[in-house]
Amino acid sequence: MSLVYAAISFVNIGVLFGLDTAYFRYIQRKETQKDLYSTLVISLFGSTTLITILLIAFRVPVSELIDIPKHPYYVVLSAFLIAFDALSALPLRGCATRGSRGSLRRSGSPVSW
Repeated sequence: MSLVYAAISFVNIGVLFGLDTAYFRYIQRKETQKDLYSTLVISLFGSTTLITILLIAFRVPVSELIDIPKHPYYVVLSAFLIAFDALSALPLRGCATRGSRGSLRRSGSPVSW
């Protein structure tokens, strides 16, 4: 089972392929701020969708590769986990750069950041 967890982390790195750190690098430039977020979201959505579809389509060979041939549904669950994690990475980075941290405090919520 530890091989499954290791495979998830490596596939997750491959799905994100550094887009979240590239966002922080290029958001500092005024000329790229306008189109940067939408371009990265489109790219991330496309690559995540493709990798998720491939993992689901080849779930049996992948499950045999990571030594869990009796449980190919683990690959499907892992594919969705990786997809949700990858698709949530960039919006969270966007909130961090826009300074949305205090929005809960302004709404009257007792949560403080």
